[in-house]
Amino acid sequence: PNRLRCRGQVTESTRIVTYEVTIKELGYDPEPFAIADALMYADGKPIVEFSDMGIRLTGTDREEIEALWDRARPASSPTGDSPLVYNEAQILSFTEGKPSACFGERFRPFDEGRFIVRLPRPPYQFMDRAKILEGRLCEQAVGSTVEIVYDAPADGWYFEADCQPRMPYAVLLESALQPCGFVS
Repeated sequence: PNRLRCRGQVTESTRIVTYEVTIKELGYDPEPFAIADALMYADGKPIVEFSDMGIRLTGTDREEIEALWDRARPASSPTGDSPLVYNEAQILSFTEGKPSACFGERFRPFDEGRFIVRLPRPPYQFMDRAKILEGRLCEQAVGSTVEIVYDAPADGWYFEADCQPRMPYAVLLESALQPCGFVS
C-alpha cells in the first residue's frame, strides 16, 4: 500500500520544482523493484508527499542491472563536477565481501587471501552512500573530500539500548570516523 498527499500545486508562477526521493528498499525477487518515499517542492514549499511509492522493472534481472551500473561507473575517481558515487551494496561489499565490487579491478587481489583494512560490519556500519567530491582513487592527498549519507533507522538497536530517542555519542563519533577510513 502507498499514500499520496497533495497540499499545493505547481502553477504558472512557480519558478522551481524539486523532488526529494528516499529509496527505502531495493530488491530483485520476483523482478527488480524499488520502494521509495518522495517529496515534491514548489519554490521550496513541500506540496506533494508520496509514501511507499513502488516501481518494478519487467524483462530484466539482477545481473543485467548490475552490469548496466558497472558500465556507467567510471574506472577511477574523477574530480570536479563528476564525483564517484558508491551505493549501499558497494559499501557492504567493501565491508564484508569483495572490495573489487566497490572500488574496481585494482582491488581484486584483496577479494581473497590478501588483507585490506575494512569498515565495521552491520549493525556497526554507519554509512549508506558515499560520494567522493575531491580526490582520486588510490591517491591520498590533502584536500580529499567525501560526502557520506547514513540513514539512521528509527528503530536502530542503539535507540533501544539507550531507552531514549537520542543517538548515543559513540554512534555519532563512529559515523564521523568511518568516512575517514573509507576515503583513505
